[in-house]
Amino acid sequence: WEESFAELRELAKSAGVEIAGETIQRRTPDERTLLGKGKLEEVVLECLRADAEMLVFDGELSPSQWRVITNQTDLKVIDRSMLI
Repeated sequence: WEESFAELRELAKSAGVEIAGETIQRRTPDERTLLGKGKLEEVVLECLRADAEMLVFDGELSPSQWRVITNQTDLKVIDRSMLI
């Protein structure tokens, strides 16, 4: 995951995205939101504290995951493929 995150950081920098924070989840991905409910709430709180406008996921989100996360966070949500 470290190499993948390093690459994602470089992709973000190349796209002009300023990184406000990073979170890693060490559990089986939730089919509905990729993150568990508690972790998603934690991430949203961190985004509010950092005045972040966007969530970038290292993995690929399905359309339904993207929709659920966007609706639950009111943040712009993109995955690695959208960033590229």
